[in-house]
Amino acid sequence: MEAFSSECTCIAFDTPGYGQSDLLMISTPSLRDYGDALLTALTEIGIEQFCLYGAATGSQIAIQMAKDAPERIHFLMLDSNGHVSADERDTMLEGYFPNVTPRRDGGHLLTYWDMVKSLFVAFPWTSGNVADQLKFDSPPPEVLQEILMRHLQAGTNYALAYKEAFYKENIDHLVGLDVPTVMTRWEDSAVLSIMDALLEHDLPNCVRVLEAGNGVPARFGVQKHALSNELRKRPIETAALSDQRNKSQKGWQKKYFSAGDTYIHGLEKTGSGEGTVILLHAAGGSAMQILDRHGADYCAGQVIALDLPSHGYSAPVSNIDQLSLQSVAAPILSAIKSVASDSVQLVGEGLGAAVALSIADSITAKEVSVTEVAPRFKVSGADLPDLTPKYDGTHLVSMWAYLKDRRFYEPWNQRTAANRRNSDAELSAEVLQNELFDLLRVGKALEAFALLEASQTAK
Repeated sequence: MEAFSSECTCIAFDTPGYGQSDLLMISTPSLRDYGDALLTALTEIGIEQFCLYGAATGSQIAIQMAKDAPERIHFLMLDSNGHVSADERDTMLEGYFPNVTPRRDGGHLLTYWDMVKSLFVAFPWTSGNVADQLKFDSPPPEVLQEILMRHLQAGTNYALAYKEAFYKENIDHLVGLDVPTVMTRWEDSAVLSIMDALLEHDLPNCVRVLEAGNGVPARFGVQKHALSNELRKRPIETAALSDQRNKSQKGWQKKYFSAGDTYIHGLEKTGSGEGTVILLHAAGGSAMQILDRHGADYCAGQVIALDLPSHGYSAPVSNIDQLSLQSVAAPILSAIKSVASDSVQLVGEGLGAAVALSIADSITAKEVSVTEVAPRFKVSGADLPDLTPKYDGTHLVSMWAYLKDRRFYEPWNQRTAANRRNSDAELSAEVLQNELFDLLRVGKALEAFALLEASQTAK
């Protein structure tokens, strides 16, 4: 997006089942299924003809789209694609997509971490052969954790599109391609070996190879130059973006609400009843988390669950060192005013309750429900979990243990009979993983939010 936005309008889609795009309701979707969904999405926003860029798995989906709808693809750009023979593929795929089903002991997290870390060591990542080792530095733990988050987001279905693309990583998949195409060969690619294997074959006449040197700037540089030249030679007819989505869609819809120079993410559902209910979660939580607990209780009219700033998919606060109730509440208030015209009911937990009480007079709030005033975290000493990513992945084990211990003890790190909770413990691995994901999204800002929550709920 950053590399090409000076040349044209850029729209980046999350592949269905990844990022924030919903999973296709197909047990084993094909590349055509993924391509059809993306073509439909483009039609929905009024884009008929476009340039298409695909990298790795995206390149194989893009090839399929270009073969199925050549009249819509003005220019195709392929990156990190190659050729793998059937025998090589079968060898590579041994252990390539491990089982990451959440487990009560949290062991699946180390499986995830081993895979993510090893992606920067060798290709395929399961290999120990010196010939397969990559020639660049491993990124710091913070970057590895960002990649881990994408895997956690996709869940146990993380391999669906990836594996399907792997089976199409072959010269045969290019048969039938007949739109202007460039393929980039760049020296620092993790898949340089299979890119070179593809170049040993006769490519379709429509494909031109771009040679890039070392580094990402060189890679994007030759691609941007090719795109600029193509658009100058063959201008593309532009169309205004339009929102033609079916307004009567059922189920929970993901929404972004503008709030001045920032944005708030939320989940919205509109029923047949009247009124609007706004759900606000506690520190370290998310819109999805509060929906799981309270969403079913408010299904008559419009229900909106919002992610607080720096939580879920809302934008982070601009200055965490100056965090205040006002800096959290202001964008929430803007989001509510932009969507709710009638009186609303505010429902909050922890910090969300404090926010609800602070904005009630600024909107027509017919009711403010405080479901849980007590702070979620004890913030003295070492009561908060350490969210600092560690290269060996032990921070994930510690966080998993923290989530389980706090279900049995209060405080969680005083594991004595006297501190045992007198309540049932929710030990579903899926629930634990969702809570872990929410904490990882907040990251190091958790301490500041926990302190703010404690100070406000004490009032």
